[in-house]
This record gives sequence, structure tokens and C-alpha cells, in this order.
Amino acid sequence: MAGFGPKAARLGLWSPDGRLFISASRDVKFKILNGQSFETLREIKANYTPDKVQWSPGGKLVATTADERILAWEADTGRELPLPQTLTYRINDFCWAGDSKRILISNMDEVAMVEVPSNI
Repeated sequence: MAGFGPKAARLGLWSPDGRLFISASRDVKFKILNGQSFETLREIKANYTPDKVQWSPGGKLVATTADERILAWEADTGRELPLPQTLTYRINDFCWAGDSKRILISNMDEVAMVEVPSNI
């Protein structure tokens, strides 16, 4: 399959409209791929190997977790959005609010809400 190399994707997810696919690999890169051809449209380099990846409900943003960090990017530009880091232990799960403006994150002891600063 095009778009995947020797450090194969460890996470992948379709965009809400099914036109795009995001893969995240151990080499701390995310690839946004065409959902039909799997041609790489954008490559985003992160600083951490992702544990989880999710599209925002509107499909314009992508969020990932890495240990106790939550990270978010604009899918079309690859610009990282500054998010407050509120949890002190590894994030177990997270989910977007329906308006794509907030993310709920949790670990074994804590639950927190993060506001997403974006004009999208």
C-alpha cells in the first residue's frame, strides 16, 4: 500500500467524510493520505511517538496522545496548535466534543477538558 514504508503505520483512522486517512508511525511522523489512492498528501513530524490518533468531528483537525501529552494539528496546513498540558500521568483515552473546540482527556486518576485554539 502506498504511503507506508519500513516503519509501518502503527495507528490509522479514516476522516469523518472518508476522503482522507491518517497514519501515525513509530518514526514520529503522521501522514495524511488520499482515502482512495493512499497517496501521501501531507507529512507532519511530531516530537513524540503517538499512542492514539483521532480526527475532529469536522475533519479539519487531528489530535494525538503521547504519554501524558495531548497534541493537535490543522490537517490542511500541518500547523501544531498550542494545547495546555493538564494531566500528570499517561493519557488512557480522549474524545472530541461535537463542535471540535474541546477535547476531553482521561487517565486512571484524572479527567480534564482542553480548549482547542483554532479559527477553523
